[in-house]
Amino acid sequence: MYVEEDDLLLGELTDTLSSSVNPTQYLEMTAEEIDSKLGVMYVVPIDVATLPNSQGSLIKSIHRKLCSGRIIMAATIAHADGAIHQYALRLVKEAQMELMAVANSDVVLLGAERVDGEGVPRGDIPDAETADPEARVPTATNRDTNSAVVTFEENFMQTNIQTPLLTQWEPGR
Repeated sequence: MYVEEDDLLLGELTDTLSSSVNPTQYLEMTAEEIDSKLGVMYVVPIDVATLPNSQGSLIKSIHRKLCSGRIIMAATIAHADGAIHQYALRLVKEAQMELMAVANSDVVLLGAERVDGEGVPRGDIPDAETADPEARVPTATNRDTNSAVVTFEENFMQTNIQTPLLTQWEPGR
């Protein structure tokens, strides 16, 4: 589990939660959701103790926001005439954006064991970025068989093309 019940962002709402809203159930559901997203890249569950402090805090924050937002939505939906609680919605959206940044490898979790495409741990297979740091540099290629640049150079950049002689300008001429 990534966070404890006491670490949630529920504020004063914890005193007024109905018995039908079980925070432990939401903790488990959001942990499963995080694992399902990160499981395509990493061995899950991720031990946040093996991550650098900032990355471990990021995973905990994602779990805290996602779980708290879902609990607040569940607790307030009956009293809000069907409207979604805006703070809860913001928490869930922030958590999902941060989670997708990790799942898409915009944030690489150092210390978390990676898996291959079939979910099997990769062991000590080096990352492409480690093996070739230039691999992520964007490049441009011209795949057209008839390039406009090549056509221009063939027609106008030849040395045998006659160019008019330049004459010095004189006033009154």
